[in-house]
Order: sequence, then C-alpha cells, then structure tokens
Amino acid sequence: MILVIDTNVFISGFISESYPWRILDYFLDKRFTLALDDRIYLEYSSPRIY
Repeated sequence: MILVIDTNVFISGFISESYPWRILDYFLDKRFTLALDDRIYLEYSSPRIY
C-alpha cells in the first residue's frame, strides 16, 4: 500500500499517542510505503520560522 501523509498528521504523530501516532507506527513497521513528491518533501524538510 502507498500513502501520502499530510504534514499535520505527521507532526501530530510525534506529539501524542493518537490516531496519527498509529499511522507513523504502521509506517515504521513497513505496513505501507510513503509517497512523496517535491512539494511534500520540501514541506517536510524545510523549517518554517514564524
């Protein structure tokens, strides 16, 4: 299975053990492949300072 994970889900998964955390746990267990394109990769990798 291939999934695209929204940035909010990705960040929420690190904050608390909720449904987003389960999604990240499934990814670490290699239950699915993470799909990225350039826009998503840049959103994940570039820090934003507000």
